[in-house]
Amino acid sequence: MSLIKSMRYLLKPHLQEIKCIWMFSALTFSMYIFMNGGWQKHPDSYDYVQGIDAIFNNQPWYDPDVALRPGAVYLSLPFALIFDNTTSIGLHNLVFYFIFGPLFFLYSYRIVQDREIALYSTLLLITSFPILYWGVAILNDLGGWFFLLFSIYLTIKLKDNNFPTKGLIISALILGFGVIYKPTVLPAAIFFTFVVSWQFFKNYDFLFLKIWSIFALISLSILIINSFVIYEIWGYDFYNDLFVKEVFGKEEAPGTPSLSPVFKDTYLYKFYTIIIAFPLMPLSILGFYNLRSKISNDDLILLSFVFVSCFSMVLFLIFHSPRYTFLIFPIVYLFIGQGFLNIGTIVQSLVGFEKRYILFSGVFLHLFLTLIICTNDNFFREIAGIWQNE
Repeated sequence: MSLIKSMRYLLKPHLQEIKCIWMFSALTFSMYIFMNGGWQKHPDSYDYVQGIDAIFNNQPWYDPDVALRPGAVYLSLPFALIFDNTTSIGLHNLVFYFIFGPLFFLYSYRIVQDREIALYSTLLLITSFPILYWGVAILNDLGGWFFLLFSIYLTIKLKDNNFPTKGLIISALILGFGVIYKPTVLPAAIFFTFVVSWQFFKNYDFLFLKIWSIFALISLSILIINSFVIYEIWGYDFYNDLFVKEVFGKEEAPGTPSLSPVFKDTYLYKFYTIIIAFPLMPLSILGFYNLRSKISNDDLILLSFVFVSCFSMVLFLIFHSPRYTFLIFPIVYLFIGQGFLNIGTIVQSLVGFEKRYILFSGVFLHLFLTLIICTNDNFFREIAGIWQNE
């Protein structure tokens, strides 16, 4: 069964929920673009916008490390044949936005086997601050989160179906492209390694070592081919122009807003990254105690693998930004959905309204607050005292 047919087969029983997710996606995007006056731009947005010119006109890349993780630029090229570069980057993210919700719903439903939890987890995720502010913007974050989630979901489906060869190859190619889209997709590779190792140690079947080797070779081939092409055309190399900058940081352009290096090293800032990435975190704590009893032992093990894989990247990046802390969303938003339902039940017992009206009202309130914060970001930054101009 092809990947597209397989996804259609999985979506078909959930058409009502998918339509609801798409309606919320369309409403959210329309309101955000209208209130924001256009696409959200950030200090590093130009890196991707100029990347399109670098490919079409064979120019030097403004930011060489983007040349070595050019997935967002590659996927924007078809749009750039018709639209300007900025719009092209934005439209490619809009496509991701409309498929991100259904994908998270499928992932959630596979784990919890509960349509209600999966639906409200998804609605709260697609209306969250990071998804709108950094995702539906002129950046590559949303695609990175998409490929991370997609690769994790495909690994789970591979396990469910005993690692079919065709599915293994497709999953490896998607992960490989995901890594050249954004290196923060790497936790999906760690997750795959955990899952295969788990299966290996069950029966010490060396077939799983072969599976891991094939998957690793195919995934790495995408990275190697892209690095070779970029080096041959522009002379940028993976170690100096990507690895060193990603690990040790790069200098900010003069006059751009940046954080004090001293402040970024404080525990207060690291706490800020968690609050900004997950303002609904208290709901996840509330939902954890209820949801864990609904999940099978094998799926709890899978979730623990997801958490360790994603959180290891957050620790490696030392809570450098809420955009990186958000990498643990595949775990957190499952529990947020359950906590949200718990609050809905409590409110229903107090006011007597139908529960679904209470829940949808809560989603709309969440959306409204998110839009206010996203479209008044400078005001809230000044209140929090996070940014300073250098």
